[in-house]
Amino acid sequence: MTPEPPDPIDAVITWVDGDDPVLRAKRIKYLGEGAIAGAEATRFASADEIVYCVLSILKNAPWFENIYIVTDAQIPPVFEAVKQHFPEQLPKIKIIDHTEIFRGFAHHLPSFNSISISMLVHKIPALNERFVFFNDDVFLVRDVKADEFFAADKPVLRGAWMGLGLRGVELLRDTLNALMRVPKEQQRFGSKRVQLNAARVAGFSAKTFIAMHTPHPMRVSTMAGFAAHNQARFEKNLSFRVRHLSQIGTEALANHLELFRDNALVQSGKDTVYIRAEREPEAKVLAKLARIEQDPEIKILCVQSLDNAPQTVQTDITNWLNQRFKP
Repeated sequence: MTPEPPDPIDAVITWVDGDDPVLRAKRIKYLGEGAIAGAEATRFASADEIVYCVLSILKNAPWFENIYIVTDAQIPPVFEAVKQHFPEQLPKIKIIDHTEIFRGFAHHLPSFNSISISMLVHKIPALNERFVFFNDDVFLVRDVKADEFFAADKPVLRGAWMGLGLRGVELLRDTLNALMRVPKEQQRFGSKRVQLNAARVAGFSAKTFIAMHTPHPMRVSTMAGFAAHNQARFEKNLSFRVRHLSQIGTEALANHLELFRDNALVQSGKDTVYIRAEREPEAKVLAKLARIEQDPEIKILCVQSLDNAPQTVQTDITNWLNQRFKP
């Protein structure tokens, strides 16, 4: 008897081109010209990471059924590259506008907040129950199998637990901000805070699972269930046009809800390399890229803030990505 094929898995990527004059004008209209914490220019900038992200998925995980790219009335520059390198997989690429996932919540548009936007990706029409959420600066650098993201229905999470010390650090930061009278809109946004918020909402009082910069396996039913049973908290999370420290991180919420139900597997993430391009010296960046070439266990790369990196670092990374994904 022929075994049943496994349930399909989709990929979901959120993307924005901050140089688009229409989007820039919209951002200025709603946020003004000044710098706002959580709405820095680099959060909207694009250095063609989306092209490498998509090509890396098509090359190293062709088992994804669909690749959904969530945008704000924009068309990402991926189609020519896909036609050139993976023409047979072109039908997988589907563009989803914010208006589609914000149905019922359109009063919160336009949104410039990646947390609010990602909180609704489970509403993509026809999205498979199991999907993997990518930021556009995350790339698959070697072949990966579906069971490296899902063990049956259990998401495979990359990261580590932190204890009450994390809460202490966040309380200290709040105290210092209060003493120095730093306005809310100028306070530094910390990704660990929104993960801590998610842990508490999901039922963890003393520890927080801190995820790595990696693709995040998620289930539609988990996110839809939370939205249905926590309507006020869910909509509050959507209401911020830019990132806010009181928000619940989407990936963190999915992680902690699964962990609370003992429905997830945790691994250390030794298969992942993270580059903070605008902060790390060129020698360190080159060493990390060389390590990827030398270590067959490394399968995931995240490159943050490539647009803000020194030109030499941008060139090093872009040349490496071209060689890897545009043979």
